[in-house]
Amino acid sequence: KIPYWDMPSTMWDPMDNSGRPFIQGRFRSRQMVNGETELRFNLLKNKMLGGAIWGNVVSMSDKNFSTFKHVVPAAGGSLRILLNKDALVYFVISYGISKNRDRGFFLNLGEVF
Repeated sequence: KIPYWDMPSTMWDPMDNSGRPFIQGRFRSRQMVNGETELRFNLLKNKMLGGAIWGNVVSMSDKNFSTFKHVVPAAGGSLRILLNKDALVYFVISYGISKNRDRGFFLNLGEVF
């Protein structure tokens, strides 16, 4: 038996990035599948400003912990500002929306993945 607060959930990874645009703990279960892809591009030649479009899917096992019945897709975009060219440190502002209308802005210092 896994204690409830120790079960996998959205935005509960070490960098708080799994499952944008869902709030932390929006979905929680004994088993979780999360996949995300992101296409990054530069808006300026000096690479100080960039953007990204991304999409992901989250699925949690049902209450019997046996099957994944619901898959919730989400998509969004990000503005990426390069803070340190040598270390490639970015300040990232993202906005996303899911199939079931979860939405939100997310801020990140570093990379999402």
